[in-house]
Amino acid sequence: MAWSTLKKSADNKQVLNGRAVDKQQPTAPYTLVFLDSAKNLPEGTEQKMDTPYVSLGRDNDCLVCYGDEFPMVSRFHAAIEWSDDSYSIRHLSTTNQTLLNGRPIARKWFLHDDDVIQLAPSGPKLKFKMPLVLSTQPSKDKKDFHNIAMITLVVLAVLLVTFMVYMTITST
Repeated sequence: MAWSTLKKSADNKQVLNGRAVDKQQPTAPYTLVFLDSAKNLPEGTEQKMDTPYVSLGRDNDCLVCYGDEFPMVSRFHAAIEWSDDSYSIRHLSTTNQTLLNGRPIARKWFLHDDDVIQLAPSGPKLKFKMPLVLSTQPSKDKKDFHNIAMITLVVLAVLLVTFMVYMTITST
């Protein structure tokens, strides 16, 4: 199987198969279960993936490469991408559909555990297995800070009211 590598473009962005890629690495690898055989990978094989961009197709530069026994698969048919702390499938083919759980996708769709990816209606299938722990890093979202501040404020208010009630009862 041909494994593509990330390259840097002239403007110092990471590029894979001509597409700009988010340089943030996934926090945990996911697993692809091959429900149909790919080049050098028999049916039922489980392959761990830990790159931010996995191309699927018949081109030898694809990370998941299918042979000529699947003519309905385009050279660069689809890709699994990591961005914003989630995985998604991106449809790349202009001639053949990419299906997720039996339904065609237009451009991009977020992936969940046990989703079945199919390259064309009569094409090969893969099962996407989400990692058990997707992210162990704290969120950089400002909403989390706001929520923590609000919870702290409520706890302090409850403690203050409790203290005032205690002081009222003991002073009588």
